[in-house]
Formats: sequence, C-alpha cells, structure tokens
Amino acid sequence: MNTHTLSVTFNLRLRPSQLFDFRGAFIDMAAGSRALSDEELSLLSNRPYNKGVWHTQTIERYPRFHYRWDNGHAQLWAIGEGVAVIKKIINAGILQHFVIEETAIPLHIIRESEKDKKSLYIMDQKKDYLLFHYIPYADGADGAYHALADMHERLNLLATLIKNGVIIAASSLGNEIADADKANVIITDIIHKEKAKYIVKDKTTGKRLIQRPLSYFIRMRSDMAIPDGFAIGQHKALGYGVIQSI
Repeated sequence: MNTHTLSVTFNLRLRPSQLFDFRGAFIDMAAGSRALSDEELSLLSNRPYNKGVWHTQTIERYPRFHYRWDNGHAQLWAIGEGVAVIKKIINAGILQHFVIEETAIPLHIIRESEKDKKSLYIMDQKKDYLLFHYIPYADGADGAYHALADMHERLNLLATLIKNGVIIAASSLGNEIADADKANVIITDIIHKEKAKYIVKDKTTGKRLIQRPLSYFIRMRSDMAIPDGFAIGQHKALGYGVIQSI
C-alpha cells in the first residue's frame, strides 16, 4: 500500500513549548473559515465537530494531522485523508487569516514535501531508523517498565511497544500489515532520555496542566518499511515520537 504524506513548514517562528497554542490557533482558523466540512474539521483535532460545536471526546484513530516544530518554524505534517484537507486549506486562502495569541500573522509556506510511496509493510532486509522524543507511557504510568529486573528486559519491552505502535497505527490508516506478527524491531542505542514537557487541559476546569513524561531518543533497526515523519507513542500529534530513516 502507498502511504501519502505532506509536510508543510510555515514562516511562523515558535518554540516547541508553543506547539499547543499553534495547534489551537490553526484549528480555530480553519473552523472560522467555514471552508471545511464538519468531518474535515474533525480530522484537524481528532474530536467530533458538529454544527459549530466541538465535542470533548477524542476519536480513537491515528491522527491525520501532526503539529510540529522544524528548526524554529511551525510545521504541519499530514497523512492519508489529511493531505487533501491541508491542500484545500492552502488553496482556499485560509492561511492569510491565522491569529495566535491575539496577533494576526498570515502564514506563508517556506518548505513543502509531498510523498506517495509504498510503505508500512515487512521488507526482506532490515533498515536503520531514528526515533525522536518517543513517549511510550502517559505521565506517571511507566511503573511496569521501571519494575523490570534489568535493562535487557526494558529494551525488549520498548522494542515491543514500538513495533505494536507502528502496527496499530497502520491498521488505523486502513493498512493491515501482512504477517505483522513476524515484524521485528531491535533497539541498537538509547541516545538520550529526558523529561518531555507537554501541556494538556483539565477536562473539568479547562485550566492548563503541564505533564512531564519520560521521552527517549532511540536508534533502532526494523524490517518494517516506515515512512519518514511517521510518529508513534503518546502525544504524537504534537511532535513526539517522530521516526526518520537513516
């Protein structure tokens, strides 16, 4: 199966900590334009949108839109149905009406990369990948990992989580990987570990909460063909867990 992706980098300069605000502002811009259908708007946020109202529940599917930071600039990465939606936004001139933190900043595209190639299948040979800021567990939910006896067991667990993350994401995109049980992931190095800073909203009060789950920068080898920019793990829609081939 061919995986269709589109990466668009904008002139908007920001810090990684501002991605939460960028995502909200971009969605508000699209919703306010009235150029997209309710279903197209729901793709932007993975929440149902109906007649001008956002519902609070999350749609359990692989995000078609990922909001990212690219060398100091805001970036949008789309996959599957998301590609057509971002093209519709661009062609409709909606980007001229972008507002963030009460400041109007028309968005201009400075880089664009579209790919449509065969991926998310098992290859005959293994390939090396880098996995950036991968968050396998929600904040405070990694007790089972730390309870393991040694690093060998922990690496095996991480490799299994990574493999399952790719397989489940592929399935959500309508691409069941043939012989997925035979897929293999080997972690060759954990280059770096750090606490990731992630902003969420309290579902009751609406106030911002800062979470700091553990993230991993990993080098790995796998026989799965994974498209560049594909992301797995927690908070993948906001730039965590991005995979790049070496």
